[in-house]
Amino acid sequence: MNSWEYDTQLRPWLLPLIFAFPLKILDLLNADPFLSSSIIRLISGIVSWFAIVRFISKLNFKFNQELKIKVITLLLHFTFFIKFMQFRSNSENWATSFFLLSISFLLDSKSKKSLVFSSLLAGVSFLLRHQLGLMILPMYLNILILRQVSLKSWITYAIIPILSTMLIGLGIDSFGYGELSYSPWNYVYQNLILGKVNNFGVSPIYAYLKWTIIKLTPFFGLPLLYGLYYYLRNKTSSLLLWSIVPFILVHHLIGHKEFRFLFPVLPILIVMACDSLIESRWFNSLRNSRTVKVIWYLNLTATLIVSLKVAYTPMKFYRHAYFAKYEKLLTFPDRKGNHPTLEMPFYKRKNVTLKKSSFPIESAKGALFTTKFKELDVILKRKECTVKFSSYPLKVLEFNFFNWVNRSNIWAISICK
Repeated sequence: MNSWEYDTQLRPWLLPLIFAFPLKILDLLNADPFLSSSIIRLISGIVSWFAIVRFISKLNFKFNQELKIKVITLLLHFTFFIKFMQFRSNSENWATSFFLLSISFLLDSKSKKSLVFSSLLAGVSFLLRHQLGLMILPMYLNILILRQVSLKSWITYAIIPILSTMLIGLGIDSFGYGELSYSPWNYVYQNLILGKVNNFGVSPIYAYLKWTIIKLTPFFGLPLLYGLYYYLRNKTSSLLLWSIVPFILVHHLIGHKEFRFLFPVLPILIVMACDSLIESRWFNSLRNSRTVKVIWYLNLTATLIVSLKVAYTPMKFYRHAYFAKYEKLLTFPDRKGNHPTLEMPFYKRKNVTLKKSSFPIESAKGALFTTKFKELDVILKRKECTVKFSSYPLKVLEFNFFNWVNRSNIWAISICK
């Protein structure tokens, strides 16, 4: 949560509250922040895994049930873009997990007990990420409009429990911010009424369509789009379809777009794609083709890479700085006169300080913190300096094809005597 989000009180406090208990225990055990964050990611992954397993177990198809479940299971557990988010301790992952748990109860039964469990879980997903209200509301309208439950049961066992969780959210937010505050309203007011969401960049209306094909590759993006088209044409009453269409439409209309915003709909789009493609006339030829096998093995390779790679590249820098126990790092201004900062204080030792150097890089002494290659290049030419850490191996920097090194942000710490 950055300072702007905290000042405007638009971020919910539920997820930090969930993390507070295990982090407190780890702090008492003197665990370093990197071990602590790994355990939090592990917890996030377990929650996501459990939600996906339960969601899959409640899916029901009229035709090819066993085959579809097998393919869906493979894709939801071993697709690179699902795995990329699954072990992230962010609101997208946690909210998606609770939404999948919520919809799994509605897929299983429309009994009073299922409605209560589903609505409570839906309420939690809303508190974790407010945008999921665009999935929750149409999901419950589906079972009411199609008369799968009575109006009385709908209000008593679905709406009232959701409203109850929202009241709990009011209490959690007020506790976190130290005053009466409700983050869903603050979010709507700041981003939509005041229009601040567009201050972070605006993308064209077709951006999500383009990113689906590019970022997920055509081999996954196009089948997902086909599955959505198939359901829009042939399964308009589907609970899965109702739960994602308003969410997708509204996010297309909002100017500021980031592909991670669409993560909550990806598991459901995978289900739609599998359902529609397995029923297609060309499925048998596709499943046995060498091309599909090559694509799958490439996907498994990408899945392994994203599972092992840190999401935030400078994390290696924070790890080095933490265990090297620097007490003072000297920084240097960029063209605009701004000095670099460490934006993740959780991974920084309390006694380390950043100090603006009063000397140029050519003559500065001590532990020098640089973020640009041109700064590091000056240090490399000084015989009295030793590079202790670089976000790129120094040998790699020797291969400056197409001048890529000069355009790169390279975080480094050097000791100059």
